[in-house]
Amino acid sequence: MSKSIRVSTVENLVKPIADPSVPFVRTVIDGYFLNITNLWSNTIVVRWLVVCARPDVAGQAPGEVINDRTYTTSAFLAPANHNVIWDITGGPSFGQTDVSELQYIGRSECNYFYLTRAYKMCRGWTAQLAVLPFLGNPNILLNPKLEIRSHISLAITDLGAPPTVNTQIPVLLSAEQRGTFVPYNNPFTTNVAEVSQLNTSLSLGSGQAENNILWTPTPNPIPANVSAFATSNGIVPPSTLEPFVDVIRNLV
Repeated sequence: MSKSIRVSTVENLVKPIADPSVPFVRTVIDGYFLNITNLWSNTIVVRWLVVCARPDVAGQAPGEVINDRTYTTSAFLAPANHNVIWDITGGPSFGQTDVSELQYIGRSECNYFYLTRAYKMCRGWTAQLAVLPFLGNPNILLNPKLEIRSHISLAITDLGAPPTVNTQIPVLLSAEQRGTFVPYNNPFTTNVAEVSQLNTSLSLGSGQAENNILWTPTPNPIPANVSAFATSNGIVPPSTLEPFVDVIRNLV
């Protein structure tokens, strides 16, 4: 089975880092960055699943709304409060930078579920996936209450030359959070002396940088609870979830 692995936790944050009454208060803008290298001998197609707690179930702090605590998209709890950015070289074809949103696919009793687009990588290529607060919406900086925690899983959805037997597909992974600190009362400053940054490496679910993802030439069987989740959320076809069976089966 498999075709997927859990990668790491994810955080998107736009919030003061101290009480606004003190003079040194700053606003932190915190985003997630994941590097991936295709070490297999041919092309792979990758996609990510993001799982976030439902604030309407867990509850929000006083003064917060549901949009402060989960990913919103143009089609789900609009407007979008995040960007997904994929980049290899910034050039044309499938090395081009791609800017999009997560695709909301459904809910369970505890969580919201999202997918990224699918991305193609030639052998040896290194790419970066970023999930960032969407600062094109000025209210996110002017009303800094965004605080979203989730986790992300990776699946290989297709291969350029699919093998006919079970095959381990090697990839290198590294993940980090990058925080940008800006003045609380002037978040749109153009003075670079008032801006600072901090990068923090994240532990991977596997505990190692090089990971093997098991590719099976036949589709994974979809458990009854995953099929029911797909049906109840209108996921058509349910086989969209087939590569993620291992990481989603205990969550729905």
